[in-house]
Amino acid sequence: MKALTAPETPDFTGTTDENGRVAFAGLNPGLYLVSGTPVIIGGWAYSFQSFLTSVPTRNVDDEWQYDVLSTIKLERSPALIDLECVKVWDDDNRGTYRPVQIEIHLMQDGQHIDTVILNSENNWHHIFKDLPADHVYTLNEILGSDVYYEPEYSIENGVYVITNRRTVTPTPTAPIPETGQLWWPVPILAGAGMILFVIGWILHRKWSQEHEEP
Repeated sequence: MKALTAPETPDFTGTTDENGRVAFAGLNPGLYLVSGTPVIIGGWAYSFQSFLTSVPTRNVDDEWQYDVLSTIKLERSPALIDLECVKVWDDDNRGTYRPVQIEIHLMQDGQHIDTVILNSENNWHHIFKDLPADHVYTLNEILGSDVYYEPEYSIENGVYVITNRRTVTPTPTAPIPETGQLWWPVPILAGAGMILFVIGWILHRKWSQEHEEP
């Protein structure tokens, strides 16, 4: 809880005790703005509206009173949180085998509730907004069978970090050389070869008969 004479700078700060009370001593006469920071307990956010109070103030007898007592009413609402996630690549800055995008599933108490695609266009970064605070959230990365990375999950400064480490470098497959060979002329060439063989055999036989000794 804070007591302010200007919106930007708190003059006094304090924390309520187990009875919900907080006291500010040594206040100079003036008008003070009192505000508080919401507290999240059990998935609920407790807060109160800021208000103005003056020191001193007049009591019921119209006398100046320097011990000012203000009573506030707490409001309770479901607490909402944001979950930030970022993708980190651990592959010696070799992006050859990186997928162009990664599918991330947001799990709430083990149930899939949202999906986001991370890629270079969003800098491999996303914030899931306005999530109810009274649940357990995890992230699950979906990788294809042709992705040579293994994800590791961690939380750093409240940010979910998914680190993809390269597990193996695939062996490039040598392309099959294209010779440009066509198969449709083969039967034609085979037939032509047979014809030439027959012609050659006939000519050879004729020559042999002409030169045969009597």
